[in-house]
Amino acid sequence: MRGYWAGFFIAAVALAGCRADSRFVVFTSDILAVAAGGAAAPVSALYRVEISSMSDCEEKKPVIMEIVAKYFEVTSAALCDGGDEKSWLEYSAKTELVALGAPLPGAAPLGLAAATAGAGVELYLVFDAARFAALGREVEALELGTSVELGGLTLEIMHDGEMPLALAAPSAWLNNAPAVVPALTLKRRDTAALRLSDVGVAALQAEGKALAFSLTAAP
Repeated sequence: MRGYWAGFFIAAVALAGCRADSRFVVFTSDILAVAAGGAAAPVSALYRVEISSMSDCEEKKPVIMEIVAKYFEVTSAALCDGGDEKSWLEYSAKTELVALGAPLPGAAPLGLAAATAGAGVELYLVFDAARFAALGREVEALELGTSVELGGLTLEIMHDGEMPLALAAPSAWLNNAPAVVPALTLKRRDTAALRLSDVGVAALQAEGKALAFSLTAAP
């Protein structure tokens, strides 16, 4: 079975309001299949959450992960990395790429969804505010000076099909460069990294979904 690495994050952090960056790695064949009505595709998620110090990370890791396990199917031991000035809590979890409108698996508050659109397909980030708020209340009840915050979201797009595809997206960072209307052609085995703008992240929280990008057959 092919390994899937995707990313979204729940930030249970030692400094209130601290952001965490996460990365979704998605395969174009899965996006096309799910959008066409196929079964949900398995996705593994790697989380990287900033915490104030290595000692705080090690001390608070067990209680934070007990909460995380209620909302995600955790698939690896949590690890602390970094130093005294900055450290990260890292762990993996399992989720799915679903059809737009279908529920996210388990109690997950954030995930990916695909849908057809005209002659192509669209990939969305989807957000369940009620689940996210419930997770936040559990973390805040620990009285660890922690908060739960949605931060930067990056998609690493892997083209594993034969046919060239045209990618288009709302304003975002594409391959580390700001783009008002990002667009490129993906050939077999090409990859592209797209990071949502702050506006995209805010829209996701306000509306429950945000378009990440669309794919059509390249001319």
